[in-house]
Amino acid sequence: MTGAIPTLGAQPKLISGFGPFRCGVAEALSRLGVFHVAGLHLIADIWGAIAFTEFEDYETAERLILATIEGLEARHLITEAATNEDVQILYHSWQWPMYDFEFRPINISLIDLKEEQERHFYSNFG
Repeated sequence: MTGAIPTLGAQPKLISGFGPFRCGVAEALSRLGVFHVAGLHLIADIWGAIAFTEFEDYETAERLILATIEGLEARHLITEAATNEDVQILYHSWQWPMYDFEFRPINISLIDLKEEQERHFYSNFG
């Protein structure tokens, strides 16, 4: 899809503020409902359907972002705190999101997960 970026009602605002770039993206994703279990399943369904190669372009990402926003809205996952700025952040700052990620649930205990994280952390120090 090309053309106008959808909004959640009124005209979109300019992105402003001084917080770290990635924090703004994470906050926008949260307000738009992506981090709910149903939101993660939606992301897996939409973004997992594309095998990204060197031939994908911005229009592909734009189409997938639109499908993501529409899916979140259809599932009533978008919070009351979401703004048009959040939508703008996704279109302008969430470049090529979620490709080649595996979103299937992994059955692992919290203890095993923490041990794996610690092993990974210390493996970076030789």
